[in-house]
Amino acid sequence: MVSFEPDQEEYEDLEKKKMDGDIVLPYALSSEEKKLNLHLTKNRACSSIIQPNHSYLKRFPDIERFSVEEKQIVESTTLDTLYEKNIVENIDFIKLDTQGCELDILKGGEKLLDETILGVQVEVEFKPMYTSQPLFADVDRFIRDKLELELFDIRKAYWKYKEGREIGPSKGQLIFGDALYFRDPFKMLKWCERFG
Repeated sequence: MVSFEPDQEEYEDLEKKKMDGDIVLPYALSSEEKKLNLHLTKNRACSSIIQPNHSYLKRFPDIERFSVEEKQIVESTTLDTLYEKNIVENIDFIKLDTQGCELDILKGGEKLLDETILGVQVEVEFKPMYTSQPLFADVDRFIRDKLELELFDIRKAYWKYKEGREIGPSKGQLIFGDALYFRDPFKMLKWCERFG
C-alpha cells in the first residue's frame, strides 16, 4: 500500500505504524508540482489544501472541528510524476479522501489511471464544505468521461441543521459520500489487451 501525508507530524505517525512493504510519502498530491498551503484544522481529519467554507458549515453543529489552527507550506507532486519515476507502480486501485482536492489529484494522474487502474474510491461532496471546491457532478463527469470508469456505489453521509437536530427524522441532508468506480466488466478484456 502507498499512502501520502503532507502534514509532517501525521507523516511521522504513519511511518511508525506502517506494515512491512507499505510506503508512506510526505507529499500532497495535486494536478501539478507546486507549493501549497495546507490548512490544519482542529480535527486533523478535516484538514485540506482548500479552506473550510465556514459560511456554509455554520448551518451545522460541531463546526469548530473545521477551525484552522495552523497553515503549513507543503510540496505537492502528481501521481503521473511518481508513476513516470517508478516511485509508484503496479497500482490497480486508488482511494482518495482529501477534503475537496480529489478532482485535482485525478487530473494529475490521468496517465497512471488510464494505464493501470481497475477502480477508484473517491470522497465526493454534494455541498460546498470547502471554499470553491468541485462537487460530485464535476468529479463524476471527469471519472466517467476521462477515465472511462463506471459508478458502482455511493456510501452517503447526511448532516442535520443545528435548528432541527432534536426534531424530525435523524437523517438530515446529503452532504458528502464515498463513490466507488470500476472499469466496465464487459470492456475489461479489451482494456487488458494492451498488456499482452
